[in-house]
Amino acid sequence: GPEHTSTLGTVNNLGSLYADLGRLDEAEKMYQHALRGYKKAISPENMPTFIPALNTIWGLASLFENQNRVEDAKAFYSQAISGYEKVFRSDHLICQALRNRLAALDKERGEIKNTVSRQNRKADRGYQAKARLRCCGLLRI
Repeated sequence: GPEHTSTLGTVNNLGSLYADLGRLDEAEKMYQHALRGYKKAISPENMPTFIPALNTIWGLASLFENQNRVEDAKAFYSQAISGYEKVFRSDHLICQALRNRLAALDKERGEIKNTVSRQNRKADRGYQAKARLRCCGLLRI
């Protein structure tokens, strides 16, 4: 049906296609439709099953960035980072890629120092925990 997660995946992919074709208004409608459906169909409390919605949030962030809607893009990148960190860990490649996009937006606006230090503190927590385990001999490289 129209609200089934498989259908929503197709709607999300259609949003990506529209974005690639430069049909940004149509892309946003598709992404928003998919996100609303995912939020109804999948519980955000069960984050591993919420990954398709996070992918849609990422798509919206990219779309807003391309439309120069910087504040919207930053909000959606931040939302995606928060969700992916719950599913994976803060130093996961997806989280790093999203933080890089967020930092790039801030750099364009002259806010790079605040974002980098804030995001690096989060990533450093994961590295520090691993370093502590290595020092204690509990984690081998």
